[in-house]
Amino acid sequence: MTDLFDPFDANGLRLQNRIALSPLTRTRADMAGKVGPLQAEYYAQRATAGLLITEATAVTPGGRGGAYCPGLWADDQIDGWKQVTDAVHAKGGLIFSQLLTLYTTPVIYLAFDRLARRLTGRSAAGAVAPAHAPAVKPPEAPV
Repeated sequence: MTDLFDPFDANGLRLQNRIALSPLTRTRADMAGKVGPLQAEYYAQRATAGLLITEATAVTPGGRGGAYCPGLWADDQIDGWKQVTDAVHAKGGLIFSQLLTLYTTPVIYLAFDRLARRLTGRSAAGAVAPAHAPAVKPPEAPV
């Protein structure tokens, strides 16, 4: 019989237990959408959960859900989220970002592709799609 605190393998990810922190709307980023030490501490305090999913994080300036919502489209925002992920990883935690945009589907593909190129140096072509749409190649984006 499994227990809530037993480790769990999920598609190649080893979770330290079966507890997950679901996304919460915190609206504690600054007006430019940057997170920092406050968010790093918040998520690190919860790093013993098997999986953390961040609050909705916009991938484009116009795709934000409101004031003080975090972003992930500018280098200083990425640096802020790196503080968060480093703090969580230091405690042995696993964290995923809930990506958000309020734009239409073609713009979503372009935004995710730009983000993937910035973070990994590779295109996200065919790797992302909203739940209701098949993954397709996004429009070409300047690098």
